[in-house]
Amino acid sequence: MAETIFLIIGIVIGFILVKKIYFNKPIGTLCVDDSDPDSSPYLFVEIDRGNAHKLLEEKYVLFRVDISQK
Repeated sequence: MAETIFLIIGIVIGFILVKKIYFNKPIGTLCVDDSDPDSSPYLFVEIDRGNAHKLLEEKYVLFRVDISQK
């Protein structure tokens, strides 16, 4: 009986952790422009439409990275 309860608790904790870790999708793009060799790279954040509110709701967010070399 106790094993079944621990198994159910483990499954629930596993689902919560997987949702928090693996189902977070990027909310935008971090653009890195290092075209000027005399200065450090310029960083720009482009937030996808409809995701700006996640910056205030989440403790951590994910970005795609786009390195521009023009």
